[in-house]
Amino acid sequence: MRGLIKLSVGRPVTIFMIMVMLIILGFVSLPKFEMSFLPNIEFPMMMIMTPYYGASAEEVEELVTTPLERALTTVNGITDIESKSTENFSMITLKFKWGTDIDTAFLDVSEKVDLAKMYLPRNVKPSIFKFSPELMPIMILMISGNMDVGELTEIAEDLRMKIERLPSVSYVLTVGARPKEIQVMVDYKKLISRGIGISMIQNAILGSNLRLPGGMIEEPGRYHPVFIDEKLKDLEDLGMITLEKGTGFGMMGMMSGMMSSFNIGSLFGMGKSAVRLKDVAEIKVGNKLTGSFAYLNRKPSIALVIQKRSGKNVISACKEVKDFLKNEVRFKNIDLTVAMDQSEYMENSINTLLRNLIVGGIVAIIVLGLFLRTFRVVFVVGLTIPLSLLVGTILMYFSRMSMNIMSLGGLALAIGMLVDSAIVVTESIYRHIEDGEEPSVASINGAGEVGGAITASTLTTIAVFFPVIFTRGLAAKLFTDLALAVTYTLLASLFISLTFVPSASQFVIRKEKVGMRWLREPYKKGLTWVLRHKISTVTIVIVMFLLSIFLLFKLGFSLFPTSTPSNFRIMFSLKPGTTTDRTGKVVREIEDYLMKNKDTFGIEFTYSNYGKDEDSPLQGIMGDVGYESGYVGCGLRTDGSAMNFDKLKKKVEDELFARLKEKYPDIKLEFFNPTTQESEVFGKPIEIEIRGNDDTVLEEISGKVMKRISKLEFIRNLSASAMKKMEKIVVKPIPEKMKVAKLSPYQLSAELSAINGRQYAGDMYYEGEILNISVYPTNTSGITIENLKIPNLFGGKFELSKVATVIREFKPIEINHRDTHKVALITMDVEGVSLSEAQKKIEREVSKLDLPKGYSIEVKGQTLEMVRTMKDLGFALLLGIVLMYMIMAAEFESLIQPFVIMLTVPMGLIGVSLALWLAGMDVTVVAMVGIITLAGIVVNNGIVMVDYINQLRRRGMKKEDAIIEGAATRLRPVLMTSLTTIIALLPDLILKGEGREMHVPMALVVIGGLTAATFLTLFFEPVFYSILDRFSRRKWDERSVIE
Repeated sequence: MRGLIKLSVGRPVTIFMIMVMLIILGFVSLPKFEMSFLPNIEFPMMMIMTPYYGASAEEVEELVTTPLERALTTVNGITDIESKSTENFSMITLKFKWGTDIDTAFLDVSEKVDLAKMYLPRNVKPSIFKFSPELMPIMILMISGNMDVGELTEIAEDLRMKIERLPSVSYVLTVGARPKEIQVMVDYKKLISRGIGISMIQNAILGSNLRLPGGMIEEPGRYHPVFIDEKLKDLEDLGMITLEKGTGFGMMGMMSGMMSSFNIGSLFGMGKSAVRLKDVAEIKVGNKLTGSFAYLNRKPSIALVIQKRSGKNVISACKEVKDFLKNEVRFKNIDLTVAMDQSEYMENSINTLLRNLIVGGIVAIIVLGLFLRTFRVVFVVGLTIPLSLLVGTILMYFSRMSMNIMSLGGLALAIGMLVDSAIVVTESIYRHIEDGEEPSVASINGAGEVGGAITASTLTTIAVFFPVIFTRGLAAKLFTDLALAVTYTLLASLFISLTFVPSASQFVIRKEKVGMRWLREPYKKGLTWVLRHKISTVTIVIVMFLLSIFLLFKLGFSLFPTSTPSNFRIMFSLKPGTTTDRTGKVVREIEDYLMKNKDTFGIEFTYSNYGKDEDSPLQGIMGDVGYESGYVGCGLRTDGSAMNFDKLKKKVEDELFARLKEKYPDIKLEFFNPTTQESEVFGKPIEIEIRGNDDTVLEEISGKVMKRISKLEFIRNLSASAMKKMEKIVVKPIPEKMKVAKLSPYQLSAELSAINGRQYAGDMYYEGEILNISVYPTNTSGITIENLKIPNLFGGKFELSKVATVIREFKPIEINHRDTHKVALITMDVEGVSLSEAQKKIEREVSKLDLPKGYSIEVKGQTLEMVRTMKDLGFALLLGIVLMYMIMAAEFESLIQPFVIMLTVPMGLIGVSLALWLAGMDVTVVAMVGIITLAGIVVNNGIVMVDYINQLRRRGMKKEDAIIEGAATRLRPVLMTSLTTIIALLPDLILKGEGREMHVPMALVVIGGLTAATFLTLFFEPVFYSILDRFSRRKWDERSVIE
């Protein structure tokens, strides 16, 4: 090490050129960094989605979910299997161990699903998806204007296709559009009076609108393909389709439609009078009548939901879309509002961190100036910050890291530490110059004297991060970038402190007065007093530490801190079976309330979505929307005029929610903070899992649990799966009567389906575009399910109630499984208390219930992932402390002295507990990473102090004298290094900005812990050194300096 320092001092031009080269490489690498919000996290999860149309939740569970679950239990690496069976749909979620090769697991899952297909109903096809945040939309555009919905739909569709062609965009979903279609408006009563069922219309159209292959015809020397073309050409052709009384259901209906010109019904003797479609229906071109609804500021609009291409960056993808919109002249005559933009929050968060990083660096240099009072030395030491950052970014670039809030957070965390080694080196060089040495000699001797100590202190800080890199789970995925950023920049600062700083110091450091000399004597007096009162001192420290541990465990534990968003959503659901019209009425009431308080709340715009679009492959991607559910979103002003988010939420809940609950007793309301959706990957904050086999018993237990916990004041958005039931109508055919009426269950099903909504009947090329043909029943007033007439294949008509029994009963909307066992789930959000505290109180209430044999209750949710992550980080902290001890033992060739220095770690916890308690914060995963960081920082001052005390004792000074002199000599560098680190992190606490919530706990922990540890290092570590040194086997040649 001394050789490197000597080389650097002897070859200043070489060192200068190396620094210039590193600066150039740093600036070249900076623009090449990919900007992202979080590191690339591959969640070890998969989803298997299986549609089974026409099936109830119970049928989906029995025929689809259960066979798949049985096959999937043998897949390696699975930790949890969760499933939800609903009407028409099965969804199974597989959770694997962190670190599982998800691509290999995907192949294994695919193989098991293929084997299970033989046990599934015919034509049921499961689809397998790897879970990824990339499935979430990156942007939602709302389009509105002074035109009818048809024109708006055409513009939206044109815009959709153009955006979808952008390189970074994968898919654009249209919500609220009403595309042009050919509408067959059937007069139901007129149709049924002629003995024709409405379900026959669809078959007749499909059978008369075909293009079929006719094989190949050979002519001399060539072959010709032959096609049979019976495609409809215009609306007149459609109207001329013949409807036979004998037109049947299924294949018979298709055949009759295909051969209507030959009057196939007459040939079979199944009807003798033909009816044209135009006789019983109005045929026209119009905009689709059904689907979901979207509004912007209470005006009808269309939403474009944009997904990025896999592997593409969110920020660059959003920028590409926004740049396209700026240049798209055609769309300047419409109102285009960005209702949701993921990149906005990401960019603001990154900019906040960059600002804090720059401000922190500047403030740290100002602090150096106050201590050193000489511009030349401040300039050399201050250069360490940008040089270390640039060298660190070079290493980050070659490690294929992105610039995200974790890597930038690591740089912000390290910025105050980057000058630590340089401060110690320059202070040591200055003392040697004071002793009369030449600047070049003083630079070599001064840097060499502390080289070992600063290397050890840097390595101990790095060592504490190493276990984080090698742990598995969420902690490793999230914080590896932070750990690497700190590691790279600290290694860079060590290299610069041992090369550039001594090389430059020989030219800039002179024998002159520096600051903080006046503190030396008062500090010596205080230190002498505590050394004479060792027992009292140790007692005080132990009591303070025990109180801090007590305070730490009184604090709550949560997974992540809550962020303050620039928008929110009010989500709701009404009683299952509620009509879309009633759902829309609730949406308008919410919109009216928000617009009435627009200025008070600071609302910039509102947007809403409700209803169900059966044709959409990604229905519900904007939120949980359906016939009976929807949401209203708000964009808040970002100029500072918006109401405090917590106050806004409370006002909405106290006023709007209370009014809606009074008017709609069955309504479920949720005030949704979109910044929490990342953490909801791990489930709701609290989830109660009730296991058992009987649905009735599960419902009864759920009711008892709900009754007990609903009294707890911190619970929000309470929901129980077993209580979600919908009135369903079961039609049970009476076999004898069905036989007399010559009807089959398929005919009942077809007619019931057709009378209750739109039917798709193929498409037709019309006036230059392909339009869907939709069949709508009209003139249905007075028609009920009981008096609905069902025509048979021979033109006879029978009321449904005459041939079948109609039963109305309540059935579950969803059936949940956990690890193949049936469960009832109760989910909730938590407000006002920590997750850990909420879980304890809920468990206390639940434990009072008497459960039947074979039934159990477990409280889960995000607490599971929180406990796992806290355990991983706790293990990383312990392993880091062991590594730190080993490095210091090697540096000091002692087993006792590293233990003395390590005592500063629990000292730091005193400040951590107090800081979190005063701030009213929980112990989160982010705060835990701050504690790990703190453990690596607080020992640095102790290393430098103990190292110099040892040097003085090796020179012959008595122990007590060496302790006082060594501590007093290191007073200034200890204060300088601590204050630069603390003050560099203050912008994270003081300055406001989006995304700061993720770094405030970390900054608070480091500031509080380092403040306490610095004070205790200066006064109490010398006491522990004095006490524990008697157990050391090292013998010192102790002679008084005076002697």
